[in-house]
Amino acid sequence: MATVTDSESGITATYYYDLIDRSCKYKEAGTDYSMILEYGSNEMDQVSYVFETINGDRRSIGITYDEDSRVTSYRKGSVTEAYTYDAYSRVTNKVTTVAIDEETQTRLTEALTYRTNSAGNATDQVNTLAITLRSGATVGMIMVGMSAVSMAGISPWRHGNGLACCTR
Repeated sequence: MATVTDSESGITATYYYDLIDRSCKYKEAGTDYSMILEYGSNEMDQVSYVFETINGDRRSIGITYDEDSRVTSYRKGSVTEAYTYDAYSRVTNKVTTVAIDEETQTRLTEALTYRTNSAGNATDQVNTLAITLRSGATVGMIMVGMSAVSMAGISPWRHGNGLACCTR
């Protein structure tokens, strides 16, 4: 354990370590303020969860990895991000889901796919963007495809089984 106090702000920071000298907890405390971060690792010694407590409000963060130590999912509160990669470890897809209301199972999802070049390698240019709002059995969706010619081709907005808008 190590403790440091900032003489100007009065905030005290305390660092905690486990038996093999890995950081496992960080705590800041001052007048009307406190923050605690608690870390946990998986069997590969990667940070797999963090508990964040700010002024008594506790949130959890979960992280999963694939066999190549790439982050495959990141969850903080009601937000989850999932990633897939190409053979060179470049992100090919990113899906972000926000749980808006657990009771009605309302979720907002944004899915990105990235353009590949002529060699089949992923680039940082967005190829498609799909936004879905799901509430129980009702689904609304908009999908935008980026093309080299128009840079914005829009496919239909779907609401349940009906079509709510048209293609551009």
